[in-house]
Amino acid sequence: MWVFWGVALSFIAVALAAVLYPLLKKRETLGVDRRAMNVEIYKSQFEELENDLGNGTISEEQHAQARADLERALLTDVPDEQAVKQAQIEQGLARLYTRAAAIVVVIALPLVSLVLYGKIGAGEPGVHPDVAAKMAGGAGAQHKQIAQMVAALAEK
Repeated sequence: MWVFWGVALSFIAVALAAVLYPLLKKRETLGVDRRAMNVEIYKSQFEELENDLGNGTISEEQHAQARADLERALLTDVPDEQAVKQAQIEQGLARLYTRAAAIVVVIALPLVSLVLYGKIGAGEPGVHPDVAAKMAGGAGAQHKQIAQMVAALAEK
């Protein structure tokens, strides 16, 4: 019986590990500040634009239009501080919900497994009485037949 429970508990542990690993796995975040990286890219593009104007590659009108386009893109691509803080709050809440889900799984999976085993998996101990009676009756008939055969052989 101890072997059964050991195997059952090891199956539950494997199931928990399979479910909890993705939930608790630390998500890798790059150490790069996305906002600072975007600002540097736009600074570089602004410098290129100024160089093109200085070299005569583009006209004043083209320069003004390109600069306005870059400024609009900069405003949409670089989030403000409030948006960054909101994203951090949302990430914190997501981590909290993930941990809560992991706790629920750790509690629910073994409990559900044990309840289901108790309801449909345990079965009755021993042999059913009807089956035992049939087995006993059949065995008695076989013994009588064997005894008759032995007696018949002994007469010969």
